[in-house]
Amino acid sequence: MDKVGCESIYIYKDTSSTPAGSRLEDDFGMSKTDASSHKNTISLPASAGVKYTVVVTIFAENSDGRDTRQETFSVTGK
Repeated sequence: MDKVGCESIYIYKDTSSTPAGSRLEDDFGMSKTDASSHKNTISLPASAGVKYTVVVTIFAENSDGRDTRQETFSVTGK
């Protein structure tokens, strides 16, 4: 792999269309170059009891191109 990791994390409060927080690929800990895997924990501030929607896009990139996958999660702040 040329680069692997998390392309983006967007956190939306309740049903808002404006992100309450985000991290992007080049932010610290989000991706790794010249690696076949990457693992990290990213924490963002949350209010206790508030429901959030988290949209995570991961990627792997090499000389043939980039492949991405996206997952959406519902979580409650602690």
